[in-house]
Amino acid sequence: MSIEVTPVLQSICRYYGATLLTLAFLFLHYIPFKEKQGPGLRLGMMLSMAYMCVAGYRVVMEKDTATAGALAAANKTMILQGVTLAVSFFGFKAAPKPDKKKKK
Repeated sequence: MSIEVTPVLQSICRYYGATLLTLAFLFLHYIPFKEKQGPGLRLGMMLSMAYMCVAGYRVVMEKDTATAGALAAANKTMILQGVTLAVSFFGFKAAPKPDKKKKK
C-alpha cells in the first residue's frame, strides 16, 4: 500500500490556512481595543516564537539533509519572525494598560 503525498500536503495546507485565518480574526478583534491589546499582542508573540522555533529547527537540526535553498528560506523566516516578535514585544510593553474595573 502506498500513500500519495500531494493530497496529504494539500490537506495540511488547508488546515494551516484555516488556522491562520482564525488567528487573523483574533488579531483584528483583540488589538484595536484597549482592554484586549495585551492578549492580542501576546498571541502575536507566541505565533512568531513558534514560527522561529520551527525555522530554527530546520537550520540547526536539518542542515545536513536540507537543500541550500531550504536553509536560506529558513534563515529568512527566522529573521522576519524575529522582527515581528520584537515589534509585538515592544508594542505589548508600550500598549496602554486597561483601566481596572472595581468589582461590586
